[in-house]
Amino acid sequence: MDYKGPTGVGNIHYNFAKPAKFDVEAEKERIRQSAVERPNKAASEYEVRYRSYASYLARHMHGKGITERDNLVDAAGQLVGLSFITASNSRYLGRFAREHSESELEDTPFSTPRMTSAVGYETRYQTFKKAMDDKLPGQTFADIATPIAKRLRMNMASLYNAKYKGRYDREKKNA
Repeated sequence: MDYKGPTGVGNIHYNFAKPAKFDVEAEKERIRQSAVERPNKAASEYEVRYRSYASYLARHMHGKGITERDNLVDAAGQLVGLSFITASNSRYLGRFAREHSESELEDTPFSTPRMTSAVGYETRYQTFKKAMDDKLPGQTFADIATPIAKRLRMNMASLYNAKYKGRYDREKKNA
């Protein structure tokens, strides 16, 4: 070693290895390929839940009837830790229906639109009216309301409101 003075700088850099040849283009290509495999950010908790939910529905929906739809949605929701109400809302079940074409959903429980208050009110009311007209003389409204509510997928309070019982009573009074 070659020192220049008691605290001077000598020629000590010969101990360091020479830099390896670095191919910039090859490194750019390696980074480009690895970026495709790994997304820049982790998937959100919602996205992870939705993927599990959707894959469960996609695997189990074939060969099921419309009556098994709620059981299927409930099972998929329980798999990812959701309540039935959350699993059947537009964020989960609605997105699943939007992401799959009509031909994919044909002959599955998700091919027919579900009755909602906006779309199926008249259909629901006609079912309610028929059940009320067919009731026996000794039956009260409370006796027949439970099976009607279950069949229409409504709660009991909805049948007592002005849209159902109120409309029925007005029509009977005016008839």
